[in-house]
Amino acid sequence: MAVKRLIDLYLRKSKNLREDDHRREQSTDTQEASGRRWVDRNGYTVRHVWVDLASGYKADAERPDFDKALAALRSRETSVLWCYMVDRFSRRVPVLSST
Repeated sequence: MAVKRLIDLYLRKSKNLREDDHRREQSTDTQEASGRRWVDRNGYTVRHVWVDLASGYKADAERPDFDKALAALRSRETSVLWCYMVDRFSRRVPVLSST
């Protein structure tokens, strides 16, 4: 019997602040749809979807699902955390390097 490969998705609201920004706003629904397509192509099963609407840069921003997603990784409830783009996870290098 094949072992299910579980993955969590982490979604965070994306917002363009400048008109000249080449990226486009990506709703959490769009991010989730992209993640689920990736999951299907790569043989994983979604275990949990985490969603935050707060900034990924501000040190004092409350991101409860971000904290829960990291706890799930650390406790090995999941071994993979998918993000639409790395800046959806965090824009702060210390957060990225300590994870």
